[in-house]
Amino acid sequence: MANPNPAPEHRFKKGNQAAKGHGRPLGSLGFSNRLKKILLNETASGKKVIDLLTEKLIAETLKNPAKMWPFLRDMIERDEGKVSDKIEVSSNPQNLVDMLKALDAEGESGGASNRN
Repeated sequence: MANPNPAPEHRFKKGNQAAKGHGRPLGSLGFSNRLKKILLNETASGKKVIDLLTEKLIAETLKNPAKMWPFLRDMIERDEGKVSDKIEVSSNPQNLVDMLKALDAEGESGGASNRN
């Protein structure tokens, strides 16, 4: 266990490089900050890079929705947050049993058609 009362020469000293001498230098930009800086730049046409990329992404999604929609959905979820699934649960146990039976019946019929 560490000594709760160390001698003054062994106590933490503010600004001591030995305590945290490694890591990213002060003032340097990480990846996300560099990306933000690039995306907010204006092009020769006067539009921001992010606006051009957004237009291109939407155009590609309209051309090939099956390929691009998962990517676009992930981007929206990362920016806006994922939409939570809402499940309504009844306090009547019989309703819950009926729902489970219906789900089980759907699973059996859906599973058989997928196997063929």
